[in-house]
Formats: sequence, structure tokens, C-alpha cells
Amino acid sequence: MSIELSPEVGSKGRLGTNTVIVRRSSKQSALVQRVVRWESRVERYRLQATARQILPKERIRACLVAASPVASPHLKYSPARKAAHLAGLMVCASPWSCPVCGARISERRRGEVAQAIAWAKGAGLQVVLSTFTLRHGSNHSLAVSLAALNGAYRRMHRRRDFVALRGSYGLVHGIRGLEATHSLDHSWHPHFHVLQFVSPGLDVTAYAAALSAAWLPSLAAEGFSATARRGVDVKATWGHVEQYVTKLGRTWGAADELTKANSKRGRKDSFTAMDLLRSVAETGDQAHASLFREFALTMKRKHQLQWTRGLKSLVGIEDRSDEDLAANWLDDDQLAYVFANFSSSDWAAIRYCGPEAKADLEAAGDRHDRVAVVRLVAEYRARYFADGWGFGPASSV
Repeated sequence: MSIELSPEVGSKGRLGTNTVIVRRSSKQSALVQRVVRWESRVERYRLQATARQILPKERIRACLVAASPVASPHLKYSPARKAAHLAGLMVCASPWSCPVCGARISERRRGEVAQAIAWAKGAGLQVVLSTFTLRHGSNHSLAVSLAALNGAYRRMHRRRDFVALRGSYGLVHGIRGLEATHSLDHSWHPHFHVLQFVSPGLDVTAYAAALSAAWLPSLAAEGFSATARRGVDVKATWGHVEQYVTKLGRTWGAADELTKANSKRGRKDSFTAMDLLRSVAETGDQAHASLFREFALTMKRKHQLQWTRGLKSLVGIEDRSDEDLAANWLDDDQLAYVFANFSSSDWAAIRYCGPEAKADLEAAGDRHDRVAVVRLVAEYRARYFADGWGFGPASSV
């Protein structure tokens, strides 16, 4: 077997039996976390495989399947996170249609937003969460509703009353998040969640009324409408803001491994992209496959988050693309290093053995278990060769 293991960096010898004093409950908790993390990874890789079948002409077809042109497949380990992930592979970098890239991107973006909120607090600003939506019907495609939402938002920002509002409330910067869900009765529901940084001492009722007065005519100009109560919703407590920031990472299950990848589910009468994809994977529902395809193709190249100009610079955040974050997920840890390299035949065998194989390797990397990595790759190669897909037996390390 041609797997290559890198020398251990900063390793320590095994602790003696007298120094390993761990309560059973702590051990059990650590075991539960490892199991849940493994299950979350398996689900994301399985759902990615399902999305690959639904979108055979999109970039996801090669995502974490084909080797990168600039590196060979390998397992990378982050000492700071005590986590490993597969790298040296092509990525689609879609936060919308790829469960794996989406989880990586969302987790990093969530950290950026949290950093911006901390900056706002330090600057003495108040952070409010404003949601903008529109009335939609079963005859509206996602593309139509989303175009109206975007158009109305641009119109609102050009209105004199909105410009006056910005001056009155000290609204200079914000971060806009885009989401979309689907319901059987009302079709697609795209909406914006906007974190707005305003002067302290906000009168929430007056602020919401002023936003609504600028938003509703902007919607009307796009041929859509909304009620004053539902068109704009403003939440001004830190609890609501922090809840939203946490949710940013849960779209594909990245916020907390203990919540698992299925934590971001729609309500009983609505479906998120994850819900649709899971339904296809579990039941083969072709109607949901069609809806997921519509979602993926419509949201393609759309920004998940948009910051006002100059805000990232103020906060001190480097402007990095989704592709950079998806491909270099652990690179925020400067001590991250290549834990194991895989040959082309190793990777072919790993791919052949499916989502569980990828999850097993990453779990072994999390534990920094070199013996397990070697054993797993040997098993995958043996299975691959036994089924007639390769040539020659696996060699010993």
C-alpha cells in the first residue's frame, strides 16, 4: 500500500497509567461526540452523493471526488481543532447545493459574523436583526420571487425615506444573509436576514415602522406585496441576534456536531434545501429532486452573505472567497499539517468504498490514529481489488 504518513508534529509520549485520571462520564461524553460527528459526516457525504446525481452537469460532480491539479489527495490535521479532513481534492465551493462545502463555508462565515458583532459591541453600536420578505404564491418560481426580492431591496436603498432613516438611526453598516425555503401551499419563500449596526437606544417599534414604510412601496414597484406585519420583522435583543448567528452554521450541520447535520430542518409545512435532499436520499422522491435542482441552479453564484462596503476592513477580516474557504477549511490553524498522503490507487479505493470510508478516515485522523488510517486504507484497497476494479494486491506499509 502506497499511503505515506507524515512525521508526527509536536507529539508527546503516552501518558502513564497514573496520569490518566478521567471520569467515566467525561469518557462517555467524548465517545458520544465522536459517534455523532461520524454520523454527521456520513450523512453529509451521502447527501453530497445524492446531490451529485441530481446535478450531473454541475461542479459538485467532481467535488471531493477528483484530485486537485495542484496536490495529491491527503488527510490534513489541525492540532488546534483536534480535527482532520480530506484535502488535495477538487471542491465545488457551493454553500447552497453541497452539504460538505456548505458546512465548511458556513462555519467560517459564522466566525466572521461573530467577529463583526463583537466589533460593533466594542464600538458602542446596537445590532438588530431585520427580516425582509414578500407575499408569494404557488405560481411563483424561486427565480421570479428572488428577482423581486433583490429588486425591491435595491429600490429601498435608493429611496429618500430610507436614506433619511439611515441618518436618523445611525445605520451605516450591515450584513445581509439570504435564505429560501419551500412549502407545498406557497411555493418558494426567499427572504433576507439583515444584521444592521445602528446607534444605541433604538426605538424598535418606530424603526420597524420606518423600514416597512420604505420596503412595501419598493415591493409594489416589483409587482409584489407584503403586509406591514410580515413584510419587515425587527428583533433587537442580543438573544435573537446570537440565535441567528448560531443558525448560520447549521444550514449543513456545521455549527455544532452535537446538533448533527439534520438540525436545520424546516417547519412541518416547509422544507429547507437539506430537507429536500434528505427526502430524495431516503425515499427517492422525484418531485423533491426537481425542487432541489431548481433551488441549486437558481441560487448558483448567489452570495450567502453580503457585507456593506468597508465593513470587513473595519472589523479586520480578510476577504476570502467561498472556494478558498472550502478548499482550505483548516488553514486558520497555522500548525495544521498533512497527516497522511494517498496514492491515486488508494484514493480510487477510498472513493469506491463510499461515504462511510471518507468519514472513517476523517474520524481516525481526529483521533490522530495512524495505525487506524493504514488499516482502513488496506481494507479499502483489498475490497477494491477483490471486486476487480484494480490490479495487484495491496502492499504493506
